[in-house]
Amino acid sequence: SMALTPPMMTVYERIADKVKSRAPARAAPESEPFESEPEVIIAGYGRFGQVISRLLSGSGFRATVLESDVDQIEILRRFGRPVHYGDATRLDLLRAAGAERARLLIVGIDDKDKATELVETARKAFPHLSIVARAFDRLHAYELLRAGADEVERETFEGALSLGAASLRRLGLRGRQAHRAAASFRGHDRRMFEELAPAWAGDIDEAYILASREAAETMERLLTADLAQLRPDAQDSWNVHSLEAELRDRAKG
Repeated sequence: SMALTPPMMTVYERIADKVKSRAPARAAPESEPFESEPEVIIAGYGRFGQVISRLLSGSGFRATVLESDVDQIEILRRFGRPVHYGDATRLDLLRAAGAERARLLIVGIDDKDKATELVETARKAFPHLSIVARAFDRLHAYELLRAGADEVERETFEGALSLGAASLRRLGLRGRQAHRAAASFRGHDRRMFEELAPAWAGDIDEAYILASREAAETMERLLTADLAQLRPDAQDSWNVHSLEAELRDRAKG
């Protein structure tokens, strides 16, 4: 099933666009029985949630999916995907979906405020749950972490980084060099993200702007130094683990 994800996603997106462009508002779809012992609850079944759901399902984990878009649910059910209708921020729905027994909540809601609200609600009501969430950007990632998420990922970051590495290959870098450049950028960006977290007070104020500019300048210098090692005449043997260790040592220094 995992191998079919790309073509299924393409067909789904085309049908979804056509249906949403011409279909009037529909009544709430009929409810289906919930998984009795779910290991995972996935809130939001757009592009993000679908990929994760199929990955977990293909890996043998049981997941309950919650989605509030009526049109989307109709399309997904046509493809045989079991999706439950409802607003995942509702505590009663989370309980009915099995949040008290589940191990993990994945937040992929396509709404910043709703996503943050869901993390806050779930963290207070179900402290045992691990919560991972899709963030729209860096600042939303900070909001989700403060709301109680255990781990966040900016929705476009890894895709952009992968395409950036492909761009470097198109510009003449060898495959391992482009991969190392991407790994270096990922490591620096992660440290920058963590270091800026204390400076963010819920808004983009002068303190955050100043800290962000200083961190960006430091990151650029470190990245430039790393990329200087990628010249064709430089030593090309490496591995991601040793690179990350090197970057950690440099950050401490």
